[in-house]
Amino acid sequence: MLALVLAGALAIAFALTLIALRVRWAGFDPHHVMYLDEPWYLQAAQSLLQHGKAMLCEQGWERMECVPYPKALGWPVILAGTFTLTGPSDLAAIRTATVLGALTAPLAAVVSRGLGATRLQSLFAAAFLAVYPAHAVWSATAETNVPGAFFVLVALVGLVHVLRNGAASGVALAASALCVAPAVRPETALMFVPAVIAIVTSDALPRRRRATALAALAVALAVSVAAIVPMWRLNAAIAGDGTFLRLARVSESLRALPREVWGFHALLIAIATVVAFERRSWFTHGLLAAGVGQLVVGLAFHQFADRLLLTGTVAILPLAAFVPGTSGKREEFSDDVPTAVRLIALGLGFAGVAAIVGVALRSLSLQGRSTETQVLETRLPAIVRASVRSPKALVVTEMPAVLSHASPAPVMATRTALVGGAERLAAMARDRDVYFVCDMYCESGFGGGQGPTSCARFVRELKLEPVARTSLHARQYGIFRVLGLRPVEEPMASLGCPGQ
Repeated sequence: MLALVLAGALAIAFALTLIALRVRWAGFDPHHVMYLDEPWYLQAAQSLLQHGKAMLCEQGWERMECVPYPKALGWPVILAGTFTLTGPSDLAAIRTATVLGALTAPLAAVVSRGLGATRLQSLFAAAFLAVYPAHAVWSATAETNVPGAFFVLVALVGLVHVLRNGAASGVALAASALCVAPAVRPETALMFVPAVIAIVTSDALPRRRRATALAALAVALAVSVAAIVPMWRLNAAIAGDGTFLRLARVSESLRALPREVWGFHALLIAIATVVAFERRSWFTHGLLAAGVGQLVVGLAFHQFADRLLLTGTVAILPLAAFVPGTSGKREEFSDDVPTAVRLIALGLGFAGVAAIVGVALRSLSLQGRSTETQVLETRLPAIVRASVRSPKALVVTEMPAVLSHASPAPVMATRTALVGGAERLAAMARDRDVYFVCDMYCESGFGGGQGPTSCARFVRELKLEPVARTSLHARQYGIFRVLGLRPVEEPMASLGCPGQ
């Protein structure tokens, strides 16, 4: 009988994983969204494979110029493992996130069940995460939020195992996941709060093992801090004043978010709060605090808040999965909860079911709709990869960080090329293929009253042969092969702009 139940559970978990994978794999086009972040992840992963350390490199006139990768190493290390099997590519990186995103669905069910939910409630949690729109959309990118959410749930699986069985394997799993999660998404370091509570309060964990378990968490915390510090410094430098996280931005972010998004999260927190107080467990209180804390960090950052809410959402979801007040495991709850609280909880539970149905329908409506809105991050690297064949060539571009991971040839920044000038590029083109990648051709300021850009200068001075061109809205991107200096009497290369 036990074997039959286990087989059924595995079959359901497998089916949920396939559904989640189907929604993410076929429902949304693989694409990049972040201007610098995703190309940096890929370039750092390639550098780890080639040189054994994460570096960001550009071609200089005399040698390759490299700087240390300035962000947390968790995601590039994972991508390096993928690239070992598949070879480096944008698609391999994106599909790594897709697979991890699909696996979060059964993990949510395992955590909910371990916290005392019924089988139906656990299925509810997994089904929600399988079709949750923000999670599904970001699973089709190479960003870190979905992988971060995956490792949050892996850590929770270990912590539930500690609470239930006091197993050393649960401690090892939780500590390992908490080493990785903050190195992927720094805000997940808040998960150390419920982790410490789980070890201290677990009746199943022998006292003599608690010191060892806490020591393991201390090591994981030290690793996490070492991973978070570079990210903190980078964001502080970008912000300029060092205050890239501001609580004052929370209200701004809430106003910027669609009402259904912040309304859904408010409902999620309300349900989880009722469950936490109904259970009267220090661990559930700690888990709720960690989840809400991650949501607040996401709102305080005030950039792409939908993705920054994902780790907090999956932390709270196992609690919200209970349709509160209707748990089939009554021994898990206090008997003296007032009837009014149970009625409120039941109402919130049914409202939660209605919200989940609405979210699922919205997710299904998004399927098949292209999410590629960033031509610079997605389409242009693919065109460069297809156009530049020789590793001995040179690519000159104003966006080296975006193209370095995609180009088979070294990439030089336009600012570096300007130092040598058009004459030096033309001389180099006699011995090797030199490609020039430029954007913003059709803007009014191009070579006009607002002052010539570096792009305009090279187009004026070099004889260029168009190789490929792409556009999005009114913005043009082109790849040209450098043939030499442009004679004065020869017309400039056509940029394909209206009226040209």
